[in-house]
Amino acid sequence: MVFVFSPSKLYLIFNLKTEDMRKIIFSLVVIPLSLSISAQAYEDKIEYNKVKQPALAIVYKFPPEAVEDALILKLAKLGYKGKVEKGIFNRDKGFHIFKGALLGDISASRYDYLINIDQKNNKTTDEAILHMIIMKKDTNYLTKLSYEELTKAKTFLDNLLPDIEDSHLELKIIAAETLVIQSDKRMKKLTTERSDIEEKIKTLQENLVENEKKQEKEKMELENQRKAFEELKSKRRKKS
Repeated sequence: MVFVFSPSKLYLIFNLKTEDMRKIIFSLVVIPLSLSISAQAYEDKIEYNKVKQPALAIVYKFPPEAVEDALILKLAKLGYKGKVEKGIFNRDKGFHIFKGALLGDISASRYDYLINIDQKNNKTTDEAILHMIIMKKDTNYLTKLSYEELTKAKTFLDNLLPDIEDSHLELKIIAAETLVIQSDKRMKKLTTERSDIEEKIKTLQENLVENEKKQEKEKMELENQRKAFEELKSKRRKKS
């Protein structure tokens, strides 16, 4: 629903004496404007099969991986598993092709949905742009859709946002879990190293104690040997 006010009506609204009434009218103006700031699908073009194809597009402030996961999961729940265009020299690489899909949220007719998800620009990885081509029998059908179907197709993309938020959260959880696993491995390694070092220290301490005992014994032996040596020297005959 869209509210349109002429300048004269706006003048009357903001000059109302009743404060509550002004708040109500102001909310009616501001809320639709704030909603328009969020992600909304629009008509655009994208190259596919060497032709600039009419398509619907939408920008999400989430990484492409989150958008892709959400889309694949949503369509999988509806019973559709897309085919992904692959190949080094394939100019359409990355497109997800859903042939003959019946998406009730869009239309009662079956269409081929060709979806491309890419990073919006090179400056940020947290913004993705999704393009959706709607075809039937190798013919682009976007311009042939009824107004209702076109509106529903745009709404379908708009409403994908909660699924993307969930997917993004799952990706964060997986990333956090990976860091925990890596940190746990490092901790276990350090604990093992500490045990090895403590064992070496224990062995060295035991060796040190043993060495001190041997030194004491050797010291006594040395004293005895010196006494015997001196005693033998004292027995020498004096030369005249």
